[in-house]
Amino acid sequence: MNITGPDCYSLTLSPSSFTVLCERGTQKFSGLAVSRKPKLYVVSAEHKPIYVGITKQPIRNRLRLGWNATGKTGYYGYAWRHIKRVSLSTSGPMKIRRHGMTASTSKRSKQK
Repeated sequence: MNITGPDCYSLTLSPSSFTVLCERGTQKFSGLAVSRKPKLYVVSAEHKPIYVGITKQPIRNRLRLGWNATGKTGYYGYAWRHIKRVSLSTSGPMKIRRHGMTASTSKRSKQK
């Protein structure tokens, strides 16, 4: 399997919100980060990974869940949301075309 990315973002955090700066200079997530495709995301502070997660949700939605968590359901949110600045990288699987079929299609046909 080939992996796409990483797409890199800089996040400025407060306990109640976050702002995004894309490596392209825009203030929003893009590409794989906004898709509903599976993705791995790594949060780093001072060039050291502090959190690794996976999701199929757009990254903004996933982060919003971590910021809005109150502990009522047992989830208290991201502990790292109190750090001032972090970087976030996303990577995900890339479909490979083989003989007119994608790799994910050929796997399904083998299982049948």
